[in-house]
Amino acid sequence: MKLLSLLLLAGPALFPPIFNRSVTLPTPALAEHVDYQRAVVSSPDDGSVTLIPRTGTPRTVEVGSGKVRNVYVTPTGRTLGLQLDFEACRVVVWDFTAGKAVTRLQGDFQGVLSCNRETEFHFHANFTPDGRFLLTADETGVRRWDAHSGKLLGVQPGQAATVFPNEVTPEVVAVAVTAAGPQLQVWNSTLTRRVATLKNLSPTCLRNPQPGVALSGTTATFSCRGEVQQWNWKTGKVLRLARQMPVDVFDEAPRVYDRYVALSEDQRGAALWDARTGKRLIQVKVPERVQVTDVAFAPGGFLMVARSDGKVQTYDAARQGRHLRTLDVFPGGAGPQHLTLRTSPIWGQMLVATLGQPGRAKVIDLGRG
Repeated sequence: MKLLSLLLLAGPALFPPIFNRSVTLPTPALAEHVDYQRAVVSSPDDGSVTLIPRTGTPRTVEVGSGKVRNVYVTPTGRTLGLQLDFEACRVVVWDFTAGKAVTRLQGDFQGVLSCNRETEFHFHANFTPDGRFLLTADETGVRRWDAHSGKLLGVQPGQAATVFPNEVTPEVVAVAVTAAGPQLQVWNSTLTRRVATLKNLSPTCLRNPQPGVALSGTTATFSCRGEVQQWNWKTGKVLRLARQMPVDVFDEAPRVYDRYVALSEDQRGAALWDARTGKRLIQVKVPERVQVTDVAFAPGGFLMVARSDGKVQTYDAARQGRHLRTLDVFPGGAGPQHLTLRTSPIWGQMLVATLGQPGRAKVIDLGRG
């Protein structure tokens, strides 16, 4: 692989030691983060997060009651996350690296969490890239919080589905609104000024109860029934990437890397587009009774496609989506496996986890594994 080959030539002084590990957990494992020092998996509905160091013993932190959501590793290496405590009807910020709660969000969450009915609530959240603030969306509005003190810093009333910070341009956030027909809004990070709005969307767009939006720089990418749309909120232009066939399932969030866009399409496989030309490069096929459960980009524009038969395929986007290899990550499963993926931003580690019982997690060094 291009980037990884250059790093290998640089020698051991620049390339960190190999990070290949396998871990089995008593609860389902969801891939959250991987870099050359650590991997992080969560068991969201069992209320725990497991920290897997490159060497040494993995450590599991349990929140006690409720669910874990929005696990995030800051640039300094701290693993943060939220505890949705339905018994106490509260939202608590945790530092899983320290193994303790940091603060609780101030306010009344009785209506937001539908307490004691934890399957009937709408609450979406994301940490800002620096981990200092928290953005939340629910049926009453969008809010910005201080992640250390729990203090509410700003609010915009209205029914919001999701809110996403921008990793490239942190001064803006994207808000998906579904109350009076789907629309997408871009706000400044303090929620005091709306920057742009994309209206008149088809009812088939942003259909998931918590629709996924990939916000990067001046573009927001999201899925509709028959296409994926990429909106440049600065210029107002919308690029439409046609699907091979319309889909009726709830859509995952698109994955974006440079000029490339990928999307998991469940039993229909996965699609890869070149946003510069607007063309679909490949439509990944899967065998009968197999589905794509997740997709992710690795450094250099390599598309990783996870399948329910325990395999992960690699495609090179820069070479028209050429298939490179297939890894049998979790062979011999008793039935379909729901695999999730995360890749490191620089060194080329891939974390694969499965939401089975027991849960399994594997870190694979893509350059030397």
